Amino acid sequence: MTPTPSYRPTTELLDSTSTWLDSPYLAFSSWIETLPLRPRTKGVYKSMFNRYVEWCDETLHIKFHLTEKGHVTQFLNSVNPNLPKDRRKPMTSRQRRQYLLLIERTFDHLSRIGLQRDNPARQEGRDLAKKFEYGRDEGTVFLDVEERRSLIRYAEERLAFLDRQGDPLEKWHEYRDLALVGTMVGAGLKVALAGGLTLNYIEAAVRQARGDDHGVYMDLAAITRTAYRPLVLPFALPLMRRWLVVYEALRRSPEHVQTLIKLPEEKRLAFPGGRNKGFGSPKSQKPCKNPQLSAVSIFRRTKAVCEAAGIAGRRISAQTLRNTYAAVLIEQGVPDEQLMLYLGLSSMRSIYRLRTAYLNPTGAEQPQPDTDFDQP
Repeated sequence: MTPTPSYRPTTELLDSTSTWLDSPYLAFSSWIETLPLRPRTKGVYKSMFNRYVEWCDETLHIKFHLTEKGHVTQFLNSVNPNLPKDRRKPMTSRQRRQYLLLIERTFDHLSRIGLQRDNPARQEGRDLAKKFEYGRDEGTVFLDVEERRSLIRYAEERLAFLDRQGDPLEKWHEYRDLALVGTMVGAGLKVALAGGLTLNYIEAAVRQARGDDHGVYMDLAAITRTAYRPLVLPFALPLMRRWLVVYEALRRSPEHVQTLIKLPEEKRLAFPGGRNKGFGSPKSQKPCKNPQLSAVSIFRRTKAVCEAAGIAGRRISAQTLRNTYAAVLIEQGVPDEQLMLYLGLSSMRSIYRLRTAYLNPTGAEQPQPDTDFDQP
């Protein structure tokens, strides 16, 4: 009997050493399509890889797979390839990071399929991390244990103070800000998600609370279309619970009927901006046409609460609070798979970076997991 010929899938035929050497654009496109990335992300990576291959050909006059240590730095120091030639300027630190990661992971893949050679981007990545410091910020910043305690203590004391001051509706924006900060550091919400979060998610979390407020989750799958289910840390529940009471009183008060923009029950924002107060700022007199807090307002309000708690000298922001939430979970020994679920991340590499940044702040070299690209 004539043996039946075996066929490999088209993607495997294209993702071969010979195809990478002869037709790198085709090989990369075939490989990237096999990765669990969004279509838009795949398109971005294809454009970036094509640009690197073109640069190697036009500037170095060599094939991309022949690049050595130092060539990558030369490329990262080149002008921004995404601008017209008459307006090109050096890449930003973020673009350097993205290109460096793409080149590193591509060469790792080439090594796995048989092209054995040193990865020209790996050592460059370590050197560039020190040289460029990846931007003007301080990297991944966390509140330390004492700062966390100060923030929680301030929030609890401020909440009690506001309750003693008579009419809570006059200070409704402070109740909102305390609940916002509590949710950011107590559930690790992303800034973009916090701005558009609806009240029913806060209400559902509060309804779950039993006794000591442990074991409460926020199921955000419906709005993120991912398995995003953050664990709510106990200290955040009283802040959320009190805000719900003030929110409902605010909606029912004839005196404050114009304070919040009226929305259907299912669209009530968890942390709205005041109609008469601008984007949630008590100082602004400009009416707010959009009830949703902007990202700038979220950063401003969370920073103000942190400063009131005596936390200074760091890059205090809403992102710092989200990082701190991750740090608390890491301290509690939560495994990586659960961290991905609680933080709404789709890449184990992102978890690795958070864990390394918190447990290894000195930057000593650690083994990296064998993962592919991050989701943007």
